[in-house]
Amino acid sequence: MRQIRSFKEENEQKLNDVIVSKTNQMDKLRDEFDSRVGEFEQEILRSAAENEELSRSLQELSNMVVRISEEKKMKNTESANQLELMDDFLEMEKLACLPNDENTNGHSSADSDAETLAAMQLKKSISTVLQSLPKDAAMEKILAEVQCAIEDAGGAPFECHGPNLAAAAEKLQECQETILLLGKQLKSMCPQTEQVASSLSQEQTLNLEEDNESATSTKKSRQQIEFCFRQRSTIDDYNEISDGTET
Repeated sequence: MRQIRSFKEENEQKLNDVIVSKTNQMDKLRDEFDSRVGEFEQEILRSAAENEELSRSLQELSNMVVRISEEKKMKNTESANQLELMDDFLEMEKLACLPNDENTNGHSSADSDAETLAAMQLKKSISTVLQSLPKDAAMEKILAEVQCAIEDAGGAPFECHGPNLAAAAEKLQECQETILLLGKQLKSMCPQTEQVASSLSQEQTLNLEEDNESATSTKKSRQQIEFCFRQRSTIDDYNEISDGTET
């Protein structure tokens, strides 16, 4: 009985030792598994953060590609517009260099609009000043001389080209000198016309200097003749206003 009891106790002790050993091993394995699971979770979080950053970078790159494409389209459009403007400019230069009547047809709409606006403003200023001018014989004489000077400039200035340009430029210079002198007389007669006469004198002085510098240039002579034509139109408007006020 003692041997059986002793054998039983030994077996129980061995069994307990095995159970304790296996339990310790299981605890170690569980701790290792827990640590590995924690590492895997941290790696998953890092991968998620990297994926988010990569997605954001990809979105930024996509936006940049779209912006670059739009800028490229804009640059292409601007380049095309610049090329068209250069073509128009070269065409205008070619037309301006032609010695025949073709160069008279190359006026741009912008110049016409500017000339029309300037003529309207000058007409309004002349109308305002004319209402305050004294109606006497001297004033009528000055207006008549201005009209004669404009009529002496010629009836069709745009038809002059070739050898006639030098003579037309000479005639234009004489006409402008006459207008300048009459503007000074008008300024001395009536203080209310000081501003208009001063502007007219300055404009005629500048035009005289330009005419003296461009006497040998066909293109500049054409521009001078065109300016004379505009002056004639302005004085015609001035005379129409004068006739209207006198009636």
